[in-house]
Amino acid sequence: MAGPDFPLRGGPPAVDLVNTTIVERGRPRDLLATEDGLAAWLELEQERLGLDSTRGKGRLDDFHALRAALRKTFDAVASAERAPAPAVTTINQASARDPAYPELEWPKEEAARIRRRSVGRTPSPDALAAVARSAIELLGGPDRARLRHCANPACILFFVADNPRRIFCSNICANRVRVARHKRRPAGGLARSLP
Repeated sequence: MAGPDFPLRGGPPAVDLVNTTIVERGRPRDLLATEDGLAAWLELEQERLGLDSTRGKGRLDDFHALRAALRKTFDAVASAERAPAPAVTTINQASARDPAYPELEWPKEEAARIRRRSVGRTPSPDALAAVARSAIELLGGPDRARLRHCANPACILFFVADNPRRIFCSNICANRVRVARHKRRPAGGLARSLP
């Protein structure tokens, strides 16, 4: 299925879902604006989500709600703040669509942690629950400290840093910041500093 080019595939599916809102030419663009966009994204993530098929695996409104909750939570975590309770509730509700599911607990003044829950239902693969589960595993585990917001002010993407010094989501963003910084330098600045 042909669809938009989704950025930064390879992080946890929850991060990839948040990164389906991008900025193009200074304007936000929703790569999941349509059912076709969602179907294309689910097809790309199918194996990582543990799904046999992506047909009928989610409603667009549910994915938009989860994405909004994840963005609020990731913004808080990347700023070393506690996630907003309503966002955590939305993530947990999506996770609870599976019969055995993790739940994110985030007590005041404490680190987030994972609690395992189970209800007596027949399992059926659920894409939304799988994305929520990936978020809970990220936020409730040690990788939470590696979650970053791209340092390019024009970028809204998140990533999980593979290196503690990494601050940009990609080399493209790093280069854009370097070029912008270079353009802001006064003409002849380097020449004046030389003896």
